[in-house]
Amino acid sequence: MAKRSLFIYATGLTAKHAYELVKDEEQYEFIAFLNRTLDQYNTVADYGECWLYTDSRITDDMKKNAIVIVAIMNTQGNIRMVMQRLKEEGFINIIPYAKLADIFPDRFHFLYLESKDKFKARMVQIEEARNILIESGADQRSMVVFDSMVKFRETKDYDVLPELDKKEDQYFPRDIPCYRTEKICFVDCGAYIGDTFDALLKYAEDVKSDIAYYAGFEPDRENYKELERTVRKQKNLEYRLYPYALCDEKRNLFFNMLGSTASSVENGDSNNRLAVTGMPLDEIEFSIIPSHIKMDIEGEEYNALLGADKLIREHKPALAICIYHRPEDIYDIIKLIDSWNLGYKFEMRVYEDVGVDLVLYAV
Repeated sequence: MAKRSLFIYATGLTAKHAYELVKDEEQYEFIAFLNRTLDQYNTVADYGECWLYTDSRITDDMKKNAIVIVAIMNTQGNIRMVMQRLKEEGFINIIPYAKLADIFPDRFHFLYLESKDKFKARMVQIEEARNILIESGADQRSMVVFDSMVKFRETKDYDVLPELDKKEDQYFPRDIPCYRTEKICFVDCGAYIGDTFDALLKYAEDVKSDIAYYAGFEPDRENYKELERTVRKQKNLEYRLYPYALCDEKRNLFFNMLGSTASSVENGDSNNRLAVTGMPLDEIEFSIIPSHIKMDIEGEEYNALLGADKLIREHKPALAICIYHRPEDIYDIIKLIDSWNLGYKFEMRVYEDVGVDLVLYAV
């Protein structure tokens, strides 16, 4: 049987993942990685050549018969725009990255994405979470975001994705008035290098609130150093920074030190794997009662919420929790917070394409 030529569009980690999925498939002959300009960070140089998608070596016959996997699933590119450009160049058989979850259901692993069959097994719990949103009084925008993301996870149809909310509003939505308080004591779980801290300063200025206290948690050593430099620039602000990972109970954890937004608790082997202290928020003594808690901790949000059970029950801070790192986050986290019977109203916003940076607000 003749092999079909195969290209992978993109040169990042997602392209590497796509290559690992297809490299041993006998029906394909991998040709090259494609890109528009080749000026982006290249993580696939050891796996094959990188060509411009206008390369003269790509014949009209290849464009007609070859398969192109568009390996974009991040904030760096608009996959629908890329697919349109490839069509205009004459490519016909274009597969978006999300579709690989259905093609390789047992080997595909990326954030919340999974095969259609695996996703359907979650529908009962997804419907339960949807009902919780409605009963809490979630606004129309929240329901559009929720329903669109559910539809995309099932169909992998990029046309059903919702319009994005303003990126500058992430964790600080201007259109959810009850999220505001006169004084802000902000607990930043997954503080990275201070990007959320900078957004907090802007938000407080916009809504005429005072920042009474900032607590930042960041276990990645390089990120923590940059976070310190960022926060120290504000001379008259009370703050405390912690080099801890957040979890349900105090214990040692292994952490993948990448010096990036992808740094995370690491269960497998990694050259960057180092021991860190895992700490529940309930064991942290805050000098001021938290008014807001934000969590973007690469899939550990559920466990971190368990470790903040007492704090949240006693003080009911506003919550901004990422719910896109694991397939079950979109319902598990909603159901957990709702089970505390604190009268939270739930809202949902999405800030990056294909459902990355999907945030649940509880206010």
